[in-house]
Amino acid sequence: MYTSADKLLALPQIQAQITTWRSQQARIVFTNGCFDLLHPGHIDYLEKARQLGDKLIVGLNSDASVQRLKGMSRPLCPERDRARMLGALASVDAVVMFEEDTPLALLTALQPDVLVKGGDYEGKLVVGREVVEKNGGEVVLIPFLEGYSTTSLIERIQGVELEVNEQRIRLSQDAIELAIPLHFNGPQPNTYGVPAASAHPYEDGEFVGDVNQGGSCNFEQYTFVPHCNGTHTECVGHVADQPVYLHEQLTDSFSLAQLISIQPIHPTESSDSYQPPLAPEDWVIDKNSLEKALAGHISPATKALIIRTLPNGPHKLSQDYMQAPPAFFSNEAMTYIHELGIHHLLVDMPSVDRLFDEGKLSNHRIFWQLTPEGHQVDLHQPLTALRTITEMIYAPDEVADGTYMLELQAAPFMADTAPSRPRLFKTARASQTQPSL
Repeated sequence: MYTSADKLLALPQIQAQITTWRSQQARIVFTNGCFDLLHPGHIDYLEKARQLGDKLIVGLNSDASVQRLKGMSRPLCPERDRARMLGALASVDAVVMFEEDTPLALLTALQPDVLVKGGDYEGKLVVGREVVEKNGGEVVLIPFLEGYSTTSLIERIQGVELEVNEQRIRLSQDAIELAIPLHFNGPQPNTYGVPAASAHPYEDGEFVGDVNQGGSCNFEQYTFVPHCNGTHTECVGHVADQPVYLHEQLTDSFSLAQLISIQPIHPTESSDSYQPPLAPEDWVIDKNSLEKALAGHISPATKALIIRTLPNGPHKLSQDYMQAPPAFFSNEAMTYIHELGIHHLLVDMPSVDRLFDEGKLSNHRIFWQLTPEGHQVDLHQPLTALRTITEMIYAPDEVADGTYMLELQAAPFMADTAPSRPRLFKTARASQTQPSL
């Protein structure tokens, strides 16, 4: 019984078949590709190619060829399976495998009348053009059907799609880490001069948690101050007169986020204020700077704001903020952030307030809607209970300003703060794809 697998021919077989077709005055069309996951874009392309002649031959990249072109994770479908799927299409008359990175040798051997390539080859070198045209053939470019590609299918299978404001948002597979890795007993950021985060083997007289000291395993005791020793996220419990635990308030796994870069300014360059009053040595992020950076880049769906201060650099991975006092927000800037409805504020500074501010924490209070001197909180107010501040992040320069999806993870400590791991994912509307074969 004839099956789709019978359309896969070796080179001598396809050459003999072409001789037969030519004796019947058939016009031979050739195209090639990886065809890893067949989709409607492929079907449309191959049907249009077939309409250019009487017989369509598809040159199929072997598994080894696909790996060289696409990477070691490809192909998803082995060559025999890909060939059989192509053979099942009525538009395809024969499939022939080739091991090289290009079909040049195959085209030289087959001498088709028409060479078909995708519309993305417009203005680019088409391998085999000279071979085909030298023998009186032609090269035809066929535009791809928009909205379909193998790469986008793989991303959808392996990645995540979320719905934001009735729009499907596709996330990239690779996360961008904003947390500063906490190097116990090594270089690390620090503020208020607290002891550095440290790790020591646990000992109880009979057991030592260090294999290099004869222990059966490594078993360390860690000492650190979350608010001061690295990337951490805090909730309103930081200033409340009642226990409020971060892990109970941080309930949304993903938030649409906007990353912006801002150069702090001297207080004399702004009319903004702060409590306690601004001093000559201060550097602030004012409301006007925020408005300019966010103009046209924020929507009601934006629930997280990430601030990268300039100048930026890897020094932030181990900065001692007692030696280099950081910038902070003006009260007007924090009020503006509150009015935007931001749930999660992330900064690369050790605090949204001046480090030494007479204990007022005025920006914390504005963000969480507390009175200037009070510690009472209303956990029934979502913009109080569910809001978080993440401090001491690091956004490298290669991470561009823009819109991302934020995943904010934190250790489930019964505490107002905890070490956290904010991660960003590039986003695209689920319908946006780049066609490919």
